[in-house]
Amino acid sequence: APSVKRVIFLYMSGGPSHLETFDYKPELDRLDGQPMPASFTQGQPIAQLQGQELKVQGHLTKFKQYGEQGTWISDFLPHHRDIVDKFV
Repeated sequence: APSVKRVIFLYMSGGPSHLETFDYKPELDRLDGQPMPASFTQGQPIAQLQGQELKVQGHLTKFKQYGEQGTWISDFLPHHRDIVDKFV
């Protein structure tokens, strides 16, 4: 039975993004360095994107599976690898 009942999440400017911690997206790594698909940016109201040649940025860290359930965790969180089964 899980022992964790609550999680406190602190949003701190400058901290690693969810894409570099628990939110593994293998498609990002597959598309790394390729031109951004138009379907991702089409209709976006961000002026800085208009007319720019955008490229997909893959993960900045490596991900591996840990724990009994095979939870994907990045190298940015080395301690979490050992306790993953306690909070998943």
